[in-house]
Amino acid sequence: QKHTQEYGKIFKSHFGPQFVVSIADRDMVAQVLRAEGRAPQRANMESWQEYRDLRGRATGLISAEGEQWLKMRSVLRQKILKPKDVAVYSEGVNEVITDLIKRIHTLRSQEDDGQTVTNVNNLFFKYSMEGVATILYECRLGCLENNVPQQTVEYIEALELMFSMFKTTMYAGAIPRWLRPLIPKPWREFCRSWDGLFKFSQIHVDSKLKAIQSQLDRGEEVNGGLLTYLLVSKELTLEEVYANMTEMLLAGVDTTSFTLSWATYMLAKHPKVQQCVYEEIVNKLGRDQVPVAHDVPKLPLIRAVLKETLRLYPVLPGNGRVTQKDLIVGGYLIPKG
Repeated sequence: QKHTQEYGKIFKSHFGPQFVVSIADRDMVAQVLRAEGRAPQRANMESWQEYRDLRGRATGLISAEGEQWLKMRSVLRQKILKPKDVAVYSEGVNEVITDLIKRIHTLRSQEDDGQTVTNVNNLFFKYSMEGVATILYECRLGCLENNVPQQTVEYIEALELMFSMFKTTMYAGAIPRWLRPLIPKPWREFCRSWDGLFKFSQIHVDSKLKAIQSQLDRGEEVNGGLLTYLLVSKELTLEEVYANMTEMLLAGVDTTSFTLSWATYMLAKHPKVQQCVYEEIVNKLGRDQVPVAHDVPKLPLIRAVLKETLRLYPVLPGNGRVTQKDLIVGGYLIPKG
């Protein structure tokens, strides 16, 4: 906002060695997005790719570009892009929500006033991690239990560390390689963050693979969700499955908990809207009905609350694109690349 007020709707800057043009105008944004081909280059992912080359890791949906990205997307879109496909996860997510509500009641009962939940971010982080794991790994981690399993405690702590470090280590990619011997910490922490995230995913993917193999050995039919589909179909290599599970976990946990925290805050700040949301649920679904996927269209106000929250508090500060051809935007020539 400060830059927009100072320089206008289009301005240039540097992020480390990277030259960046920022646009704060919907028509110009639309122009850039319409100019891209079927496989847009979404950002400079050199540091992500360098880590993967260093460790012999594959790229996932977030880090892949070009034809590789198209391949990943065509495989994953069958299970996670269309509302009717995502609907199959609602039962598992509803079980996690039930546990979240129980956890809220427990936390309230431990407070002096019997009402307040103090660390909302931590609660939503654990909820998001449990929900995302239910979809990605088809298992429960126990994040919302009163006595969280020790292994899960270690994973939660490791992941929270990874997420908190990841935000600062994003700048690792902005430090030129020749500077790393002088400033080694950002790159070292960047690699450590990824190591932890990959390790977490690999444990759960390997566990599912073992379970599938046992079923096949017993001559049983194998059915399941996203991970089972990826492992059985073999449309992606095992390394590509590790990479996609890791990147989707990274993409899903913090973003979900962040949005829930702000949505809760916004509803608390606007009690009339909160009351309207409550009345919509009671009137359309009744007091005791657990909503399922096909109930979502009946609740337009909930959708509006979510969209307004994301409009005011977007999860990411911007979307990146690397121009694939020369463009004239806002009267300026933006060269290819």
